[in-house]
Amino acid sequence: MRAFVGEDEHSTQPGTSTKQNAAAVDLARDLEELNRLQQILEQMGTECAPSPSTSLDIHSGSEKAETASIKDGNGKEEGRSERLKATSTSSRKLIRVPCNQNGPIPFTIQGGAALARLISVDVVRANDLVGLLSPDDIIVTIDEIPVSGMLRSTAQALLEAQCSQKDQIAIEILPKGSIPDDLCLILSEKAMPDLQTVIRDNVYARTVPYTTRAPRDGEVDGEHYRFVTADHFNELKDGGHLLEHGTYQDHLYGTPRPSEMVSGPSKGPLPPNWEIAYDAHGEKYFIDHNSGTTQWDDPRDLPVGWEQVDDPVYGTFYVE
Repeated sequence: MRAFVGEDEHSTQPGTSTKQNAAAVDLARDLEELNRLQQILEQMGTECAPSPSTSLDIHSGSEKAETASIKDGNGKEEGRSERLKATSTSSRKLIRVPCNQNGPIPFTIQGGAALARLISVDVVRANDLVGLLSPDDIIVTIDEIPVSGMLRSTAQALLEAQCSQKDQIAIEILPKGSIPDDLCLILSEKAMPDLQTVIRDNVYARTVPYTTRAPRDGEVDGEHYRFVTADHFNELKDGGHLLEHGTYQDHLYGTPRPSEMVSGPSKGPLPPNWEIAYDAHGEKYFIDHNSGTTQWDDPRDLPVGWEQVDDPVYGTFYVE
């Protein structure tokens, strides 16, 4: 469910001016549908089927035992949701990370939506980050782009792209163990609504939700929803393929886990004066500074029968 379209030469997202009206209609429809789905998920009280890859034992096992409420300093019971909500805000730290544009990235990442995990730090490579950044710290943003709910490969590509273009990037983190890193648990509770919205936005940039209701007029299977039978839905739920699921107006709705992308061989450098960029959801697009336009399609992906020519006089051009 892609809901991001740009148009003119000053746009920071891809598109063409010839498709402006159609793009505006598509964007409005997609945003309306996404907002409606968010409201359904918030109202229906979602659940998550347990599975090995959504157990909290891996990185935040202590959270699994903290289901009971505790007492605050005044002896009053404080619910787990309230504590998580406060922690997710107060524990955030902004770290400036120096980058070597011609060297390896300063740290690697792990987790991602395919594993039903938040994005977190894996290996800290840069010596000057020791003591500031630790393995399993949760990464909230990379250069102000929210990464919760992204695939690991998408967040990794974003990190690499930012580090290759800048001397320094800013990342926002939550210390290890401050909140659970389990997407299913986060989506099933009401403690962190802002984080839930970010996760769902990033997940639905890569996948389409399931429902057992019948399509409405104008809805396309596989674009707006995947319309399935109750038996098929329950198979997905029991197999651990859903991040969240629940019932709304007697119909089942579910958020699927997106799949990691398999990287192909390197396509080589971009044409002169082209640049790779990422939108607010980590979606890759391409900027042509020669014409001042943007597009989703990789300019290195040529149609069948076309060939790229790099001429020392006329520059790069394409012939059929």
